[in-house]
Amino acid sequence: MVSVTRIVAWNCAGKFSRNAAALAALDADICIVPEALEGHADALGANYSVHWHGDEGQRGLLIAAKRDWRIEVVQAAPQRHMALTTLQGPTTSLSVIGVWAMRGPKGCTGAVIDGLDTLLPLAAASPNVFVAGDFNASPVFDSSSPPALRFAEISGRLQDAGLVSLWHDRAGEAFGAESCATYHHQWKQEQPFHIDFAFASKALAARCRHFEIGKFDPWCQSSDHVPLVADFD
Repeated sequence: MVSVTRIVAWNCAGKFSRNAAALAALDADICIVPEALEGHADALGANYSVHWHGDEGQRGLLIAAKRDWRIEVVQAAPQRHMALTTLQGPTTSLSVIGVWAMRGPKGCTGAVIDGLDTLLPLAAASPNVFVAGDFNASPVFDSSSPPALRFAEISGRLQDAGLVSLWHDRAGEAFGAESCATYHHQWKQEQPFHIDFAFASKALAARCRHFEIGKFDPWCQSSDHVPLVADFD
């Protein structure tokens, strides 16, 4: 029987204590959860170890893993909110960069670019790198942005680091022209955007047996974002 590791990235839109049950039903080994409050970090239950990164009293970034995985925090980026962790499992190890981009002086895209510049070099030695979360960025937002602050700078850095987007690689779609949304503005199905991403190093991507993006219904009952679910051999 082939062992499968499931990684899920899902912006819970806050109130994680209420929404954790929907995530727990996916039975993920590793979870990347933007917009979780520190006080809700243990909402997945005793079977998970957690690392929460953020500012006290505000929503932050949660990385959780089942107890048979050991989480070690390597470094958090100065930008809100990105963090690099290593996860040692029963048979393998991963370097995981969780992303929840918040607007800074250079916008959300600039925050992700700066965060990647800080964290990607630290993950470079690992053959198994996974970068995922809510980037709050897309080429569809680039019309008024200078070239240095466009989505191509994000995708370019990840490509240069040897990572591929699991959705775009499998679907054969271009960034900004996705057929599947990850976020619905103001919880409206008629306002879809693709702003959540999952990138994997080529060695890891080659072992991805299944990748899917959740549907608006039923996830709209919990969040304006849908989960990204990746299963690896």
